[in-house]
Amino acid sequence: MPEDQNTNSEFRENCQKEYDVVATSWRFFISLRFIVIAFTITLQSALFTLYSRTIPQEQKQHGIFQFYYITIPLLGIFTVLATSIIEKRNIAHFRLLVKRGIELEFSLGISGGHFKRIHELQTSRPKGIERFYTHTIGITIVYFVLYILWIFLLIVAIFT
Repeated sequence: MPEDQNTNSEFRENCQKEYDVVATSWRFFISLRFIVIAFTITLQSALFTLYSRTIPQEQKQHGIFQFYYITIPLLGIFTVLATSIIEKRNIAHFRLLVKRGIELEFSLGISGGHFKRIHELQTSRPKGIERFYTHTIGITIVYFVLYILWIFLLIVAIFT
């Protein structure tokens, strides 16, 4: 076998191996997005339960109880902030993997491959309300609502 053909064969094999790794990593980051949001909702639910069961309203005047009513919302705000940062990083990794997948598809001569189609789906914008039907918008709404709830409970705790 000529050396050029051997080099080309090795190049294709290396690209195929990397393509498999990129696809596996892409699937991991897709599932990680939903694992993080599930963890966030579970954690927030536990904090809301703790907040609601901490102290009856008439006993709230004592200093330690006021501490709980301020600390728990602050903890809720910080945990939502932390998980939203993780979400943003996951999106960045996801996009890098899609970009690399497209490059590898080009190198392998795959036209209309998996990653190219994902990129087209991400970059095409439907008209009207349907343009908001994305996982990212849905997750953003969940985080926004959690922020609003915790800020409201914090304000109530501070001013009552």
